[in-house]
Parts: sequence; structure tokens; C-alpha cells
Amino acid sequence: MWHPESRILNPESLRSEKERLVLWLPVLLGLGIGLFFAWPHDPSLAAAGFVFAVFCGVVFAARKRYVARTLAVALAVVSAGFFLAALRTQMVAAPAIHKSLFYREVSGRVEDVQDK
Repeated sequence: MWHPESRILNPESLRSEKERLVLWLPVLLGLGIGLFFAWPHDPSLAAAGFVFAVFCGVVFAARKRYVARTLAVALAVVSAGFFLAALRTQMVAAPAIHKSLFYREVSGRVEDVQDK
């Protein structure tokens, strides 16, 4: 447990909460997705993938230090959420009209009317 006198990232307290740390994964993934949608412009998929790969490398580099590995996994999951949101946005992207379409005339005719 965390006590005000102890350090926030006390390795012993992290080890005692080991079984509950997995419960933070959806929260961290959602945080990454929220960061993607809060970003002022659409980031590139390559940049998001690169950041995710970097944090995966940090997880590998910190594999022997428990606190550093735990923080690295948390950052990797946040970046995974960001990357997954960028990937999904890229997958469902549709062509956009980039020019102004004010006051266009549209004409047509009704061929069939269906009653509900």
C-alpha cells in the first residue's frame, strides 16, 4: 500500500499490487485513444507507429528493473492506444471534398415511393 511517507513508486508497493496492475491496461489504452482525439491535427500513422515501437524497445531495455519496466509498459500501452486510434482512422478514411460547394443546383426526379 502507498503511505504518504513512502515514495510514490515504491517497488515493494508495486509488487504487492502486482495482480491489480493489469486492471489499469484498459484505462491506459483509453487514455491513448483520448489523446489521439484531443490532438490538434491528425498525426501520421507512421509517427504513431514509430512512437509505439520506441516504447516497446524501452520495455525491452527495462526488463530487469521492475519499476522502470512497469512505467515503460504503461507508456507503451498509452502509445498503443494512440497508434490503434490512428490505424482505425486511416482504415475508415473516406475521400473529402476540399473545395467550397456553396449554392449548387441539384435536380432529379422521384421514380418510386414506398409506403412504410
